[in-house]
Amino acid sequence: DALYYWTRMLDLTDIQIDIRVLTSIGNCHRKLKTFDKGVYYFERALEMDPKNFYALFGLADCYRGMNQQYRSIEYWNKILELDPNNKVILTRIGDAYRNTGDYKSATDYYNRALNIDFDIYAALGLSLICKGEGKYEEAIKYLKEFDGKGDEAIEAGATCMIGDCYVNLKKYDEAISYFDKAIVAANGNGALIPRFIDKKATVFAAQKKDDKALECYETIKKDYPNYSASYNVDAYIALGVNDSNALFYNPMTGDITY
Repeated sequence: DALYYWTRMLDLTDIQIDIRVLTSIGNCHRKLKTFDKGVYYFERALEMDPKNFYALFGLADCYRGMNQQYRSIEYWNKILELDPNNKVILTRIGDAYRNTGDYKSATDYYNRALNIDFDIYAALGLSLICKGEGKYEEAIKYLKEFDGKGDEAIEAGATCMIGDCYVNLKKYDEAISYFDKAIVAANGNGALIPRFIDKKATVFAAQKKDDKALECYETIKKDYPNYSASYNVDAYIALGVNDSNALFYNPMTGDITY
């Protein structure tokens, strides 16, 4: 509806176009993920004002959505030219470089953001890079900075990632402890909690604590039947926790190595 009315307004004022209308239409397309159309309107806005923050931000974000990371970096940097200490933009550039696999540049931008002030997404980006490079202790350091920061889903996800790192370090008891903390942090989120319980089950299986692994799977089946159906928990229970080949392959924990 918003897109319809903004477009109608543009039609009515086409003789004297208002840049706010163009950026508003661009933002509607950005949120609808029709990024190519968003690019068109943001570019029109920049023709009127090459330094307009909303047009630059929207255009960069559309290119990010289209996975044209270097184009997004180009426009994020135009904002930095106007506001070099904008930690949000520094973090966005870090994300873009991380998505291209240029971890060195990504790390530089994340650290620039953190040198200004704590930024939860910069810390998350650094932790993902460290985790991907097998630097699990360093990843844990960044992830522990999330304590009490961000919304429930972000904090729960970060806590779960600490558990993942401990699994890779083969510190299984610590991993279980953090998966339990993630469950608490999720505060009843039915999409996240069964995933965390699933991770616990896989760790218990690795420890040969078959009764606890089975208890986790049965909890998922009972309390989260939709997740159970999606990830074949019934099959795990039917095969039995002593079938290590069945237990170690898990689509939700494929990033964990044992």
